[in-house]
Amino acid sequence: MRWIGRLALLSLTATVVTWGSVATAGAARRSVPGSPAANVPSGYAIETTMITVSADTQTQGKAMCPTKDVVLGGGVLIVSDNLNADVNSSWPTNARTWAVNVNNGDSAPSNVTIYAVCAHKPTGYQQVKTATIANPAGEQTRQIADCPAGKDVLGGGGHSTSSSLAVAESSSLPGKTTSPTRFAWGVGENNESASAAKMFTVAICGKPSGYKLINGSFTTDVGDTLQQATVTCPSGTVPLGGGVDSGMATTGVNINTTEPSNTGWIAYEANSTSSDVLIRASVTCAS
Repeated sequence: MRWIGRLALLSLTATVVTWGSVATAGAARRSVPGSPAANVPSGYAIETTMITVSADTQTQGKAMCPTKDVVLGGGVLIVSDNLNADVNSSWPTNARTWAVNVNNGDSAPSNVTIYAVCAHKPTGYQQVKTATIANPAGEQTRQIADCPAGKDVLGGGGHSTSSSLAVAESSSLPGKTTSPTRFAWGVGENNESASAAKMFTVAICGKPSGYKLINGSFTTDVGDTLQQATVTCPSGTVPLGGGVDSGMATTGVNINTTEPSNTGWIAYEANSTSSDVLIRASVTCAS
């Protein structure tokens, strides 16, 4: 399946749901490994919410930015190395809130942390949402949300309408399109269920100071394993949004974790196929 769009930097290989229970635990500022940059965007903070997802269920959780701030990006950490614990949807629901729908196909509960990367509203801030498109049963569907000309992509995500544990994101990451050249967000959604689903993609756009889009190195995700991919922001900048790209153009490789650190982005892909695939993390950064 090809990208629905023209994403040049997303050269390897996403979506949102509004159903299911919403579980919340006390929100908090996150303490992450690494030293943050000396200069950060005004109001910058990473807000977190922790939930527990029961075995064999899909559960939604949200993290919210303070009243006077906006969400620049977001992510999720699933504390499970089970290949059936993955991300169904991860996306901004409004200017302040990041939501995730987590599939836990494990036989035990999984602890989950949801992240919202927040700051005062940068110049040109807006969210661009695509049309809702079909994600047929047994297929991977890819979609791109373009930022307007002259604006950078800060973060983004995707949403699936499926509550099936067999529907999950394969890729969700920033990049750049061609013809025309635009910053954009791309999502790949795997539908391994027997029922058709739908999906949409959201790009968060703006013009922050010191903007950079950084792609990490390619890493091999061996068949039937969980593999980490990381990327680091340039010195003096902090992460706004980030994600991971899977080199698998068919179903079977899903995002387990995609989360910010103080210095960049960390992701894990769950490869339930027998084939090795290349994965790569990407991050957007600013000062």
